Amino acid sequence: MEKKAYSYKLTLEGITNPKGEEIENEPLDLEFTNHDDLFKIFEVIKNKGLFENPNDNTEFFLGLKLFSEVLLRNRKSPNPMTKGLSDAVGEFMKELKGRK
Repeated sequence: MEKKAYSYKLTLEGITNPKGEEIENEPLDLEFTNHDDLFKIFEVIKNKGLFENPNDNTEFFLGLKLFSEVLLRNRKSPNPMTKGLSDAVGEFMKELKGRK
């Protein structure tokens, strides 16, 4: 039976390159699922302030949630890229969730 998950759509648009020139790529639309309510997590992390820059908090947690969800879905995969990472990320997530 398939687990219930939240569905999301993320649109990534390039703005400028390091020279300040406009990026003319088509936006990337990514639809994905996650077992967590990401918007609720973003509200919680605003108060955690792990990084001085509030945008860094959002970037960090978005990347972490995307990364960890893929690991979670593929935890039984024989893929050598994910072996070993799952345990380390799991421990990291437990420590992170324990922070006040």
